[in-house]
Amino acid sequence: MNDKAIAMLRSTSDVARQRQAFAMLEEAEKAGDLRARANLGLGSLLGVGTPRDPMLGGRLLRSAAEAGDPFAALAVATTLAGGNGSLFLHDSAAACRMLEALFQGPAAPEAQYRYFELCSSDPNLQQSFALLEQACHASAQRRHRVALYACGDPKSGSINSLKKYKAAIDRAIGLKPWQQGSAYEASYMPLFFSDRDEFLVYTIRLLDHNGPAWKFDVQKYLEERGIVLANW
Repeated sequence: MNDKAIAMLRSTSDVARQRQAFAMLEEAEKAGDLRARANLGLGSLLGVGTPRDPMLGGRLLRSAAEAGDPFAALAVATTLAGGNGSLFLHDSAAACRMLEALFQGPAAPEAQYRYFELCSSDPNLQQSFALLEQACHASAQRRHRVALYACGDPKSGSINSLKKYKAAIDRAIGLKPWQQGSAYEASYMPLFFSDRDEFLVYTIRLLDHNGPAWKFDVQKYLEERGIVLANW
């Protein structure tokens, strides 16, 4: 039931269909599906299929995380670190320890990317930025699209030219989102995690390596490759 609901959410933006999917998640959660509890939390947090209720979303996510769901733990760690709005008291040190615990297992690519993205404020890592870079490269090696762009290809080094910049964009766009991966990854709500087209566009713009001498139109370049920019 959980998988059917998530497949429905992936395929529609119709509010009525999203509500139907949310009701399916509620049925699955009552039957004991821990992934459905995590997805109910994400849906409540984001307002997908139900009115947005961050407090309920936070309780459901923490409950699922404490019961051992890795993607719920990933969502809790992200909010603790200040990403996606802080549901809980901001605690970057606790968040980063939670992310480290996810470095092995199905949530590893996203956990390692978020570690790079969010843990620079962790007082335990302030003098160890190399560890953050290592985490991002590990995520890129696991074929996380945003990490492949943000960190560059570990084989080709940092992005320091227009040629490398274009290559990094093309390399990331050329991969399909991570939900094409394992069935386990595909069973979670697609809107929260960062390896998706909208977040890829956001990251490219945020980390735009363009310089005035290049005279490079990154928006046109992305649009030519089928990336929709309307939300960003």
